[in-house]
Amino acid sequence: MKYTLLKMKKISYPVNLVNPIKKISTSLLLTFFTFNLLAEPSLASNSGEFLILKNGSVIKGKTTKLDSKKSELLFSRQGTELTIPLKFIQAISFQGSYYPSKDLAVGFHLSNSKSYEGQPSYFTSTMIGRSKPSKMRFKKNVLDFLILSNEQSTQPIIKVYTVSREIIFCNSFNEADGKVQTPIGQLSLHNSQVIKVEDLSGVSRLGESHSFQTSAQPFLNSIIEPQLNKTFGGQPLQVNGFPTKHFISLHTRTEMRFQLPPKSKRFTASAFIDPQAINGDLNLIISQNAKELYKAKITSGQAPQEINIPVKASELKITADFGKRGSAGDFLILANPQISEAN
Repeated sequence: MKYTLLKMKKISYPVNLVNPIKKISTSLLLTFFTFNLLAEPSLASNSGEFLILKNGSVIKGKTTKLDSKKSELLFSRQGTELTIPLKFIQAISFQGSYYPSKDLAVGFHLSNSKSYEGQPSYFTSTMIGRSKPSKMRFKKNVLDFLILSNEQSTQPIIKVYTVSREIIFCNSFNEADGKVQTPIGQLSLHNSQVIKVEDLSGVSRLGESHSFQTSAQPFLNSIIEPQLNKTFGGQPLQVNGFPTKHFISLHTRTEMRFQLPPKSKRFTASAFIDPQAINGDLNLIISQNAKELYKAKITSGQAPQEINIPVKASELKITADFGKRGSAGDFLILANPQISEAN
């Protein structure tokens, strides 16, 4: 079990000392410091339903009923019944905290890889019905995703992570009362539920708003082109127990060069081998202006390597280079790659 140092506590005791030569009593204050070590909160099991909003929020609960006339969905979260307009919902994940692959079409996507188009006509606690183009019923336990829309809305600047594997985007978060305002209403978060809070002001996602070029050197004439926000196998992705839909997939040997904008101060990302790949063994090199800023060996099964390096407003070069085994299994994921204006 991991432990985190929460705070240091100061304790003082008065003590009387007697000088044996001058026989003078002296009063001293002896001070001690104690440290409280508390266990880091464990994440809940990665199972159950998660509502995925168009602003990127991922909220755990249970869908119970659909009001087709009002275009609203009843959703139970932590014992509170919420009435949510469908216009705010992008998808529902039924097998844990995941974002769907960006290529999934609107409709029902089953765990056996079969897909059916259409929109839901009713919900129960265990079943979802469809009336068009023909009547069908789907058990929730055989569904991976129900995609209601492929639209996305602007993400607020505050990102809150909870022990339930939720990600909640909001414009402000008051730790004192734990209230967050979202498009689906006000949600309550106790301090014990919150894992991390990120302020995304002055942050941009690398690859989406930055021009880039790529060059490749195949091993035995075989290489896969880089992908933005999609794994090479198309499966959803998690980083440290939380879903992510912003990442870069690279196959060795590939070099990507990004032109960073003014005010760029810091680059952060999580680097690891795609969990679906085996025997991955590569070298990740990040450089700028012919200066190496970061270098690490990345192998299959290794925990994500957290990258946090200073950068400048010039070209940033990211290279996924061969390791010991050629390029087989060398599928690098750079998750949540971000450029920040703050140091």
